[in-house]
Amino acid sequence: MSLSQLSPCRHLAARADAELRRTCALGLPALMGAPLPGSSACYLHDTWTDLAADHDPLVRAAIASSFHLAACSVAPTDACRLLRRPLVTLLRDSCPEVRHALLPGLGETLQVLAGVDDMHKEGVAADVHQALLALSAGLGNNWRSQQQLAEALHALPGLLGVDIIADHWAPYAFTLLLSGAAAVKPAAAACLGKLLRNCRKERPRTDLYCRIIRELAWGRSCFARLAYIQVCAAALPIFSSRWVKEHVLEGVLEMLSDEVPNVRLAALGLLPALKQTIRLPEDVEQLEQLTSAMTILMTDNDRDVSYAARSVHDTFKRTPLRVTGGSGLMELSGSMTGGSDVAAADKAKEEAEQTEMEFAKDEMEKLRIEWCSTGPERRSRRAAAGMTTGDGSSSNNNSGSGGSSSSSSSHGPMRKSNSRGKMDSHIG
Repeated sequence: MSLSQLSPCRHLAARADAELRRTCALGLPALMGAPLPGSSACYLHDTWTDLAADHDPLVRAAIASSFHLAACSVAPTDACRLLRRPLVTLLRDSCPEVRHALLPGLGETLQVLAGVDDMHKEGVAADVHQALLALSAGLGNNWRSQQQLAEALHALPGLLGVDIIADHWAPYAFTLLLSGAAAVKPAAAACLGKLLRNCRKERPRTDLYCRIIRELAWGRSCFARLAYIQVCAAALPIFSSRWVKEHVLEGVLEMLSDEVPNVRLAALGLLPALKQTIRLPEDVEQLEQLTSAMTILMTDNDRDVSYAARSVHDTFKRTPLRVTGGSGLMELSGSMTGGSDVAAADKAKEEAEQTEMEFAKDEMEKLRIEWCSTGPERRSRRAAAGMTTGDGSSSNNNSGSGGSSSSSSSHGPMRKSNSRGKMDSHIG
């Protein structure tokens, strides 16, 4: 393709007919990715930028809908020059149609910008950060847009500084997780898990982890503890088995004895995945804890919890275990199946975490002392709640009685009764 073949597109994009400009906007990503000689790959940059600021909202929406495709087609050396101005323009656009078109591919676009050279990254990060703040403030209560923005924020650690993320975007994810719509909460929980994993400084990483424990796992509101379970569910595929056993397992086990049936019900759904982190023979004690918890839940005094536990039990039994020194996964029958790829991936995660996931020792010691000192209080509240509720059903609507580390998974079984269904809408 030659430059002369691209000239008609530039001329049509400058016409007064909005339909022509819209058609050009939809075709630009393919043309921008076409192989051109020398430095002429930026030949359409002015057209691209002008259409992103077009007075017709449908033209801007057409550019926004394919922005991530164009971003993936440009060379890394040209990404800053080609994407920075039009992206900031679209992020600040107040038209709902433009936002709805831009948000689904925003994560891919941010990942491309994260690869720009260090000389330009600071300026790009400052502009994009301010534009993202304006975008988030303009979303209002539009849960679908909030969900898509939360899904895109996982790319921020590669672009923005750690302090900016800790000051603005981690709190934003917390807000969505605790007060957002049910459909937004899983995306916000996944965002928190990824921000924690990709935080490159020890102190902000420790502060974020401690906040998850103090405000969610130990939260007096059952909705906070349900949110903690969603964070645990999001953490399982992100972190290694070793990290999950050290930082997630104990919290989920405490959630399984929570006084609110919905919290126990949500935590129940994590048991098969937690069993996959077990490695024999060194994790025999943890396996016994999980098996004991499953047995107790099958006879839970709440009929919905016991029913769900019996349904999950079969999956739990069939979940294979890893054996140290073995070449695969051990099935219930004792036979070995292939699992070398899973073990290798888990080993790679563990090795990376040894250098990238260190926590500040003083804060972790303070957290441990808090855990031990508040444990009796949490257990007494659970015991008192169990005595007053009898069958556990009336505690379902108690929004603030347990500080235990409970967690909630968006994939857990749903409640069946109408009175309990109201709470399920907050689980997502």
